[in-house]
Amino acid sequence: MIDYHVSSTGRHYAFFDRNGENGIIGYGRTIEEAFEGAAAAMFGLITEPSHVHPVQTVPLSFIETDVNPALVRWLDLLLKSARQEKVVFSEFVIEREGRLWRGCATGEPWKDAEHRVEEKMALVKIPSVRQKAAWWRACCTLRPQMVPRRRRDNHDVGAPY
Repeated sequence: MIDYHVSSTGRHYAFFDRNGENGIIGYGRTIEEAFEGAAAAMFGLITEPSHVHPVQTVPLSFIETDVNPALVRWLDLLLKSARQEKVVFSEFVIEREGRLWRGCATGEPWKDAEHRVEEKMALVKIPSVRQKAAWWRACCTLRPQMVPRRRRDNHDVGAPY
């Protein structure tokens, strides 16, 4: 079953479970929007994004040619930044100029253990970035040690894809 959501910033994303691994999907009209949706999905596993106040922004950048490794770099960079800055993110922006990817993530400092991004939470596996009709889809699974910090409610708003 795929659990579809739309963030407060209009990003479309989904969660799924595949053989005990957490999966996330970001959707968008551009690759960048799909990456932003994937980030919203990943942090949606940690906490309810609508409860996070956008008070602290962290700039991010990296160089990558291929979109599949770029998705992995983006998500890993977000997790590392969240741990280093002790912030849980809820808003994401990314732009691409050739091989250079630049963006930012906005959120708030951890309130308590519920928001903490655990050290073991990270490896992104099996990335797949592809276009289907007018929509881009950025999908991956996350390492089995990543345990959702909150119960995911089923808010099936229907997929636009």
